[in-house]
Amino acid sequence: MKRKYYYTAILCLSIFLISVSQAEPKNKKVFIKNNEIWIVDNQALNPRQLTEDGTDKDNPALSPDETRIAYNVGKFIKEKRIIIIGLEGQLIKTLNVSQEAGKKSIDKLEWLDNDKIGIEVHLNPWYGAYQVIDTTTGEMIADFWGGNFVWSPDRSKIAYALPNYIRDAHGNLISSDVLSINDITAYPVDDTPNEVYPSKDDPHKHHFKTEFYWSPNGNYLAFIDEHEEDSKREYLVLLNLKNEISVSQTLIPLTIGDFGNNPDDYLKWSKDSRTITLYRGNKELWVVNVLLETEKLNLQKIIFVLFIALLILVLLYISFSWYKRSSRGHRILLS
Repeated sequence: MKRKYYYTAILCLSIFLISVSQAEPKNKKVFIKNNEIWIVDNQALNPRQLTEDGTDKDNPALSPDETRIAYNVGKFIKEKRIIIIGLEGQLIKTLNVSQEAGKKSIDKLEWLDNDKIGIEVHLNPWYGAYQVIDTTTGEMIADFWGGNFVWSPDRSKIAYALPNYIRDAHGNLISSDVLSINDITAYPVDDTPNEVYPSKDDPHKHHFKTEFYWSPNGNYLAFIDEHEEDSKREYLVLLNLKNEISVSQTLIPLTIGDFGNNPDDYLKWSKDSRTITLYRGNKELWVVNVLLETEKLNLQKIIFVLFIALLILVLLYISFSWYKRSSRGHRILLS
């Protein structure tokens, strides 16, 4: 009887190993060679050509479930579209692009999930557009205008920069950078909701010198901002996005000169989202404890509130003591 179970176990294990060996390897990669779409496994083995129509193609992207490939074709307005094919090269769907995307170049195409595609469109040297397309209906379901588009790790928030045209002290029209998240101004803002700097509280011109870096947990966004007034000042900006109702901002003055001017300058989060490091190439320049810096402002607010509460209690005590003395003196005069 035991021997029977032994042979059964051997048979099941053999079937499992055979099925694993014959299964399609995950983490495939797609690329373009001679205007055609190719696919290869993660070890660069078994490359296969999937298309053979010779049309100009760009931005091939594999869906998260690795069952479909999307890419854009066409250089002219009437020809530009997005093609979705299967892993055997079979046509699944053709999506028309918006008028803006048709007129300009599509710089980036990516899958946001298995049902949505995002494309970044170049409009002019100053800004572009990011459009979200539903692959089932073919409809554009979101449209953002700006530049440096970066999604949060869970794809729920997209951060991007916009030029805000203002008048300087001499009346000249200048451009100052503004950060938006999901079409809402997130930085810089003052105590009045959605009031954009430069304002009565901050006349500085803002220039974002790096890309936007989301923390792995999606609670923070970091970047370098240069304030321009009489002299240029650089800050590491940390936006705390844990509270969906309001965004708290922490500005840390940089001790590193001209960070962001070098193409090798970048920021890097730790895996636990507790620290962020400023790098120049492979050289570590500065490590910032994010929790310590962002909670420092909250601690200052708490201390201020406690001080005000204590001051109110002292004033109440003084007023009550004065009232008691006044009442006692009044009773003595009456007697």
